[in-house]
Amino acid sequence: SGKGDFAEGDDPPSWNEPYYHSPNLSSFNFKGEHAWYSPNLPEEEFPDAQIAAAGIERMKNLSSQPFFIAIGFHKPHLPFVFPPKYLDFYPNGSVLLPADPYPPKGMPDIAWSDFGEIRKYKDIVKLHIADGIGKDMPDKETLDLRRAYYAATTYTDAQIGKVLTALDNIGLSENTTVLLWGDHGWQLGEHGEWCKHTNFELAARAPLIVRSPIIPESHGQVCEALVEHVDIYPTLVDIAGFEVPSGLEGFSLVPLLKNPKAPWKTAAFSQYPRAIPKGVKRDFPGDRAMGYSIRTAEWRYTEWVYFHNHTYTKDWTRRFGVELYDHRNDTGTSMTGFENVNLANHTEYAAVVKELSDMLHAGPNSTDIHTKQEKNQADETFLM
Repeated sequence: SGKGDFAEGDDPPSWNEPYYHSPNLSSFNFKGEHAWYSPNLPEEEFPDAQIAAAGIERMKNLSSQPFFIAIGFHKPHLPFVFPPKYLDFYPNGSVLLPADPYPPKGMPDIAWSDFGEIRKYKDIVKLHIADGIGKDMPDKETLDLRRAYYAATTYTDAQIGKVLTALDNIGLSENTTVLLWGDHGWQLGEHGEWCKHTNFELAARAPLIVRSPIIPESHGQVCEALVEHVDIYPTLVDIAGFEVPSGLEGFSLVPLLKNPKAPWKTAAFSQYPRAIPKGVKRDFPGDRAMGYSIRTAEWRYTEWVYFHNHTYTKDWTRRFGVELYDHRNDTGTSMTGFENVNLANHTEYAAVVKELSDMLHAGPNSTDIHTKQEKNQADETFLM
């Protein structure tokens, strides 16, 4: 239940029960007037609160049989809409401007997004933000939007809390695995960017929390390994006691749940498209550029290359830009202070660029990337 509509992924053949949509969803978009809004209405009238309630009712009806349920919340997706009490958690002065509100030095133009998703709202249109790289959102609106994003996130946290409390009350907590994840990160003025449409760390990194009562050694543990969304499906299959299908790009995270320090994959992959730069002739209509990014423990490396949209193939030889960012001192506790200087064209990092480029071209199924992880998985097959 929750996020999406028929065209975006209801996928009726995949579900035993009809997909639930909040009846108030469209009315809470306020016709594109506001990028954020906090109407003084009862919480139960807000779409995500309705989704939480619907999800809880379905869990009650399913409590006597094995089940899989997906409960998807909209916020903090734009527009940031939430009950007023959640803004009280973030009073004026408690939320600061981003520490690095400028594009990375040496960044290729193609890496930049004009954050059109947020600029379309009428209250943002009125600001007359200039076009071009490094355009500035005024400080007041930046602070307002950051507070609103945090408030919308806290509102969603509260809905998750309702679901987990219900899981306890129904008596399912001790035999139900819960996996909480977000589909992408978000930029709130860092690097002068907004929204999600880049390959920077803030856009590509997403939350992932797993709580499984049948792996008690995992409870309360923090894991710093590189994991990916493609690992979610095999993880749930493995925990449920089924055989994980072969041929998947992802791997079960069960070995990490049992031992957060276990040997693991050495890189994670992501990508994001762009229009072909002006002046570049397309081979076919619809062709575009694609930014392919690889994240290791120490670096983020991205190549922007020609992408044949009709065949879904890339041409590594036709590059529009390259990025290399240093994460060697990144402990994961701060999402700012990194990716401020593109090192790809610095000669002292040529060997790093070569190594990461080779890894990126080899792809996520490369033996070099998965050798340690595959051995670890073979040694630690999970049994119910």
